[in-house]
This record gives sequence, C-alpha cells and structure tokens, in this order.
Amino acid sequence: DVNRLPKNGHEWKAFGETIDLLSALTKMPTSSLSGRLLLGELSKLNWRYKIDSRVGLRERALAIERFAENFRQAIVATAWVNGTNCIASGAVQRLVIEAACSLGLSRLERLARKWMAEEMRLDSESIIQQPGGLPVILENPLEAGDMKIIQLTESRELASEGARMGNCVADYTGRCASGSAYIFSVRDRDNASCVTVEYRLEQSPTGLPELNLIQQKSYKNSTPDTRYDEALNLLQRYTASPIVRIKLLNLVVYRRAWEKGGSDMAVKYMRSLEFIQFLKTEDVSQLDFEKLVAEAVRREEAAAA
Repeated sequence: DVNRLPKNGHEWKAFGETIDLLSALTKMPTSSLSGRLLLGELSKLNWRYKIDSRVGLRERALAIERFAENFRQAIVATAWVNGTNCIASGAVQRLVIEAACSLGLSRLERLARKWMAEEMRLDSESIIQQPGGLPVILENPLEAGDMKIIQLTESRELASEGARMGNCVADYTGRCASGSAYIFSVRDRDNASCVTVEYRLEQSPTGLPELNLIQQKSYKNSTPDTRYDEALNLLQRYTASPIVRIKLLNLVVYRRAWEKGGSDMAVKYMRSLEFIQFLKTEDVSQLDFEKLVAEAVRREEAAAA
C-alpha cells in the first residue's frame, strides 16, 4: 500500500534506519530481541508519527542486545552455581526474550542504558583489570618517602620480579590467579625491586576474610633492611584497611567460583552477580533468577519427554 510508505524526509530517515537495523541484526549472533521490539514499535507507527531520531535505531538495538546477553549470562551463572549445568541455550534464550519483553520497550531501553553506564563504573573497579590478569586489590602504587609499593597483577610481572630478586615468585601464578595469594613489590626511585612481599587471603577467627602476611624477602630471600620498614608498615596498614576488607568479600566469592570453573567463568559469574544486584536496586522484582532457572529446567525436561 503506497499510502503507508514514508511521506517526507523525516519518515524516509526512519525508514532508512530500519533497513540499517535489519542489516545489522543479521550479523549479530544474538536473540534479535531488539529487532522484535524496535520493529514492532516502528510497524505501529507506520512512519506517520514523529520518531525520535536523536538516537539511531542501531544504537538502541545494541544497547538492548547487550542487556539481553547479560540477562542470559545471569541465568546461566545462577544455574551453574546451583549445580544445574544442563540448561540448553534455546530454553534460556526463549526465557530471556519473554522476560525482557515483559518489561516493555521503554523500561527495557532505560535499564539497558543505565546498565551500560554501570558497567563502565564496574570495569574501573573490576577484580580482574586486564585480559589474562590476576585479581587486584592495590590499583595504584603506595608512596612511602622515596619508595613505592606495587601489586604484581600479571604472570609476566611475577616472572620479572623472580628474575630481579632471585626468588621463586614466578611459580605463584596459579595461587595468584585463584585469588588466594597476592604479591607486592617494594621499589626504589629507579623502579628497582627491593623487597618481594606475599599476603594470603585467609579466614580470621571471627569468620571474616583477611589478608595475612606470609613472607617479605629481599634479594635471594634475604631479610629486608630496616630502611624498608616504612614502606612495609604502610603496606600492612593498607591490607588491614576498611577499603580492602570490603574488596575481600568479593574476592572470597571469586576464589570459590575460580575453584569450580577457572578464571574465565569466575569473572563472568562475578559480573552476573553485579547484574542481578543492579536489577534488584532498580526494583525489577518480577525477574527472579532462581525461578527462571527452574522454568528453564522444566521446559528442557518437557521437551526431552
């Protein structure tokens, strides 16, 4: 029906954006949830009403798709930690589409954009701050006079420290990756290593997590000179500070997840916990992930029968 085609420049722009959206969606390995919702919105408008073109359809689609993927990962992570590892991707994907659509396009887009901003903040505070990296509790160096203290957060840094100091710290990669051990290096003004320090995540007598000093050694495992006392005392105060104690609560969860599924799964699981907490903060009460997992299992069992 030619009467339903675009009539002016604005409507033709919306039409062009829709074609661009369709083209983009065919290249996305996603549920195409955004396509269903946005095209549904556009079909109702039939180009006759003003469409807000300040935000392109592709950008809107990507925000929804990213949100939907976090949604899917949260369901999978909830099943994984509960020992339900048999959920088929098809069942989960259908649940994602149904649950997301139940929010309505307007609310879904608002949540998607808010979550994108929240993810940027979380990335800056992430336990793992680079691909293949180790859990971080000291983001920036501590300064003590002309000395500084850094945390070694990559396997190559552990290897370099071991070569500099003639110790076996390079062999600690596994323990550091799991979130059990944390290695620090006291450096002079020329960035030369002076003391290598190991702390370990353990449980205090009260049941709370804490970092305990295991060893601090100078070159070839010798006893550190007293001139490093100021830096070592500063590190001790930092590891016992309230800001670190808060981080340790997350690190305990990370360590348990790492022991079960390795670093990649542990990072995804931690982000899924943050996503679920975000939804709770936004009062999205109808999205109970325990119930969603149970429904996915029910559907899978019904399909198998």
